[in-house]
Amino acid sequence: MRVRNVLFGFLLLVACCSISLAQTITGSITGTITDTSGAAVGGATVTAINTATGVTFPTQTNSDGVYTLRFLPIGQYKVTIQAAGFDKSSFGPFALEVAQEARVDAKLTVGQVNQSVVVTSATPILNTENPTTGDTITAETATEVPLQARNFSSLSLLVAGAVSPNPMAQNSIKRSAYNGGYFQNGNREQTNNYTLDGIDINESIDNYIGYSPNVDAIGEMKIITGDATAEYGNANGGQIVMVTKSGTNHFHGNAFWFLENQNLNADSWLNKHTSGTPLPTSPFNRSQFGGTFGGPIKRDKLFFFVDYQGGRQHTGTTETFTVPDAAMRAGYNAATGQYVTITNPAALYLLAHPELYPLPNAPGNLASGAYLPSNNYVGVAKQFVQNDQGDVKVDWQIRQSDLLSGRFTMGRQTDGNSTVGMPTEFPQNNSNPYTGFAINWTHTFSPNIVNEARAGYGRPRYTELPVDIAGHFGLTGNQTLGIPGRQGLPGFSTLVFSGGTKVTPIGSSG
Repeated sequence: MRVRNVLFGFLLLVACCSISLAQTITGSITGTITDTSGAAVGGATVTAINTATGVTFPTQTNSDGVYTLRFLPIGQYKVTIQAAGFDKSSFGPFALEVAQEARVDAKLTVGQVNQSVVVTSATPILNTENPTTGDTITAETATEVPLQARNFSSLSLLVAGAVSPNPMAQNSIKRSAYNGGYFQNGNREQTNNYTLDGIDINESIDNYIGYSPNVDAIGEMKIITGDATAEYGNANGGQIVMVTKSGTNHFHGNAFWFLENQNLNADSWLNKHTSGTPLPTSPFNRSQFGGTFGGPIKRDKLFFFVDYQGGRQHTGTTETFTVPDAAMRAGYNAATGQYVTITNPAALYLLAHPELYPLPNAPGNLASGAYLPSNNYVGVAKQFVQNDQGDVKVDWQIRQSDLLSGRFTMGRQTDGNSTVGMPTEFPQNNSNPYTGFAINWTHTFSPNIVNEARAGYGRPRYTELPVDIAGHFGLTGNQTLGIPGRQGLPGFSTLVFSGGTKVTPIGSSG
């Protein structure tokens, strides 16, 4: 009764979700079983065994000796064949990949069922059943290849026909990536499609990457570059198909911490050769940390896998501004050489508060024909990125004919400025949360009928709002400066000061 209730609840969930194309995240094994004379052996029992979990997938050959095992989770497999009057045969282990249709043929020898023929050095398992081109990135490759900021998108450049016009965009610990993908076979970045456990993780506006999985949690990454089968729609470029790791019969996990800062980085050529005076290395500190853990809840039946990744990044930049000097604050017009009376209440307030709108602290640049120097104030701004994300996955062999797998993902990211170079700056700080899940249910009705049902949800969001980091104005900035009208955002309305027709505009905007 409990199993029936679980399945009924899952069917209700599927009914409430929107229908989408089912993209393959599993593999298949097929082959023909014959005797030594080449005659087909019908009714033979063929069983694929996942060596990591012990989960078995049995079927039988038809009258032509042909068998097919579909919707098998990726991993290492052994195949055993048993038939009355023949020795038992065993093949493997071998790796089964996403969208692979591996062929394992066997010739049975007449003998006793209690005798076994074990083949451990079988020929490589090739995908000979469809013309799809591409490459597979294994879990080992994903974690052992040096990656910029541990960004999975960098792995896509390992396949033929892949280029990135902006590889530095992949050097980001942000969970989402705008212009952080790649071009496949001359197609635009927006023509790629990214899925995790069969569910789209693209953002919906420009079809960029909406969620960047922890590379330590990726069980396999399949990059399809051409001749994709019918279920892979929504893309003319590359199809990036990723599968989250699963638990096994043995507890396993890892922990990591990656650190990078300006003390570990080489100085740039530009810093060493600007204006004849070497500039200091820009402040930079990046830390990525986390881990994974998985294992059995019930051996050979129920498994779990969890992962977490955190990211913290702090950088600093030098900014220049053009601000009025003491004479301009007193009303001096450099274009006419005369003093004027300043009547604007906003200008009067800011000019009377140098702690908000400071005096020049640098000589600036006096361009030809200009009355006043520009870029005469230097300030330091600091930026930050904070990202926390994690996954929980459960795999359950409910009974021989039912396999249920579910994953829940949550990520929370913020980025922007932590300090500003000028108190009257109101930068745009960003919030980018992501929540998603995927549920896959495989049910075997008979050796010839297998059904895979999938439901999923993914919601990347992006919010950009101005922030009064210095904290002097808030939602009453316009009122403080005497600017009429209602105010819905922190700071104050844009202001521009000028002291003559040839003076570079000065001031700040909010």
